[in-house]
Amino acid sequence: VDPTRNKGYTLPVSWEGVLDRADLCFFGFQYNVTEEEILDAERKFGRPLNQFRDLNYKDDFESAIAMLSLMDIVISPDTTMFELAGAMGIPTICMTVGPTGHYGMRERFPFYPSVHVITCDSVDEDATDLLKRLPSALDHMIRNIQNYIQPAEWREAVARAT
Repeated sequence: VDPTRNKGYTLPVSWEGVLDRADLCFFGFQYNVTEEEILDAERKFGRPLNQFRDLNYKDDFESAIAMLSLMDIVISPDTTMFELAGAMGIPTICMTVGPTGHYGMRERFPFYPSVHVITCDSVDEDATDLLKRLPSALDHMIRNIQNYIQPAEWREAVARAT
């Protein structure tokens, strides 16, 4: 992934305060990340960034959704992964670079109550600015996880529909 391609993307090596947390295990779903970028992050943070290497995240939605359903929390830029996680009721942090947020939503996303949105404060900011706010957003979600988890009946209905 080339962050110059889109100001909403970052490299895994720039996720300080998140990927270096010893209390969490991380799985990457980003489909254009290179092996070198993963290894750089693993060296920097001293821990693995797990990847489902045989999974085609871009073209095999069924398998991607199956693996995504196993996650306790999802952190995603404003992409399909956040939409899928939100639709499944998985607690999710969506990082969106627009100062008005995704569809104008600045914190909560009414279509997906399990999603917390963090946005840029101005048009001059990009995803690296969001990464500075991500550790506190993640701490907040972990402390208040019950506010983001959808009722079991809702998640079962989603599972039956997919």
